[in-house]
Amino acid sequence: MTRLVKIMALVAVSLSAFCLPLRAADLIEIKNISDDASVKLLIRLNEEAKTSSFVLSNPSRVVIDFPGAAQMSEQKYEDALLKGARVGKPNPETVRVVLDLAFLMPYTIVPHEGGPSLVIVIPRKLEDKKRSKQPLPGIDYSATETMTPAGPMAYHVLEVDLADPNISLGMCIGEDRLGGLESLSSMVKRKGAAIGVNGGYFNTENGAPIDLLIVKGKALTLPDRFRGFFGVDNKGKPVFIRPNAEIGVRADGQKSYFVHRLNIKPNKGEIAVFTPEYGKKTGTSKGRREVVVRGDKISAFGDGDTAIPADGYVLSADDSHAEFLTPLAVGGSVKLLLSSYPDIRNIAYGVSAGPMLVRESAIQANLIEDFTFTSQIITARNPRTAVGATADNRLIFVVVEGRSTRSIGMTLDELASLMKNLGAVDAVNLDGGGSSAMAIGDKIMNELPSGERKIANGFMIYYKSK
Repeated sequence: MTRLVKIMALVAVSLSAFCLPLRAADLIEIKNISDDASVKLLIRLNEEAKTSSFVLSNPSRVVIDFPGAAQMSEQKYEDALLKGARVGKPNPETVRVVLDLAFLMPYTIVPHEGGPSLVIVIPRKLEDKKRSKQPLPGIDYSATETMTPAGPMAYHVLEVDLADPNISLGMCIGEDRLGGLESLSSMVKRKGAAIGVNGGYFNTENGAPIDLLIVKGKALTLPDRFRGFFGVDNKGKPVFIRPNAEIGVRADGQKSYFVHRLNIKPNKGEIAVFTPEYGKKTGTSKGRREVVVRGDKISAFGDGDTAIPADGYVLSADDSHAEFLTPLAVGGSVKLLLSSYPDIRNIAYGVSAGPMLVRESAIQANLIEDFTFTSQIITARNPRTAVGATADNRLIFVVVEGRSTRSIGMTLDELASLMKNLGAVDAVNLDGGGSSAMAIGDKIMNELPSGERKIANGFMIYYKSK
């Protein structure tokens, strides 16, 4: 019995030791000991403490947390890189030191020789680096890391020789359906592509593409914002336009009627068209009057949530369009009419994004389009993706890293200048931020601070081996 009591006592002591809180340290002072080569900030503690750290962008900050106690304080510095330091407590057990920087840079946290203290070291400059390779004949890749007056910059350039008959460009939509989201690396693998680059904007909540999307010569969504568009025509020639397009529908012996929505649920009083890329059914409410069309012939009718044929489409309207709907009968002819400027009927693949960066060798003076002047897309430094074409028939994809200590990201003005300097006579901005990605084979070439995001669509580069 005595032995059992001793064992239980030992177990209790062990468990209590295991449950002890992390050792706390008192913050005594923060001292700037920077020199010409590096920012150095001494954090003096009364005893050793385990730290965790992370960075934040827009504005640029380095955040260091450790268990302990401290008084709230703030210090300002007359330094080109280090603007100030703030001390706070995100919770009662944690001390948080925030360094406000002019721009993000790599940093290290090292012990200080003079006692249980820490030194945060941030270099003021980085060495320029450039590496390049040819992943396939006719395709050149390079990665550049450089120090700019605004901070570190890293970007990736892919040059594709469109004159090479073994190279072709296509598009992939996530999970092969509108609203589907899929990582770029998964798209490349699933489609058997050699290379992939992220495409246009999309709704992050439901995956729906924003503005015009064309896949295999078929418009899957319509433009409504007059944004910059990039695609390739049926002969593989690059197309840079700001298109406008609309769809009408006409049945035998009738006038044409305006179609309000393409692969988007209609509002009351609107006519919509749903193609197989939308999904298996229209998802509309009961009471809609829906027409199933195959080969320009009416094959059936529905009253909401109608199945979409793989070889046709569904017209969806309500009773406000009785004049159009009443004469329709199974076997009757119905035709969709596409009207656009410029003409988009010969485009094989493409997507709207924008704004246009370079047009006919000139950097665009007003990089706004339908965005506001204060939009983060316009004003902030962000990861970026762009595509351009040169006078000698090369396609240039650029992915700029950002929001990290490795790269601060680019403004749209800087991106336009880069595309111009790379030789682009036409160029457009694609989706950026967390969507920006370039994959060669099964490898993502750019660093992704938040991991690989699932996207709605991406450009696929195919190489046909001889």
